[in-house]
Amino acid sequence: MFNSSFAREMTDYLELRTAVLSASSASNDRRVLLLLDQYLVLSGFQGKELTEDILSAWSKTLSGKSKTVKEKLAVVRGFGKYLNTLGHQSFLPTLPKAVSYTHLRAHETDSYL
Repeated sequence: MFNSSFAREMTDYLELRTAVLSASSASNDRRVLLLLDQYLVLSGFQGKELTEDILSAWSKTLSGKSKTVKEKLAVVRGFGKYLNTLGHQSFLPTLPKAVSYTHLRAHETDSYL
C-alpha cells in the first residue's frame, strides 16, 4: 500500500490507529498517509526523518477548505509523534486555525460591507 521510505512505519501506525478508531477515521488517516507517501516517492525523498522543509513543501500541495487542511496536518502530526517514539526525528507541523465563515458572517454589519 505504501511505497516511500516510511512504508513500514506508515503501515504499523495505521494498524495501531485502526485498532482504536472508527472505520471512517481510520480510512481518513489512510488517505492522508497515502497522500504523504506519494509525495515522498515523487519528490525522491529517501530519509527516515520528516523535516520541516519536506512537510512544509507537502503541505503546500494540500487543497480544500482550511478545516480540511488542518485535519490532514493533524494526521501527519500524529504520525510524526509516532515516528519520534521510534527514534526517527520528525518535525511536528503547527495546526493552523480553521476559519469559520459562519462566525464571521454573524458579526457582519453594514459598516463592514
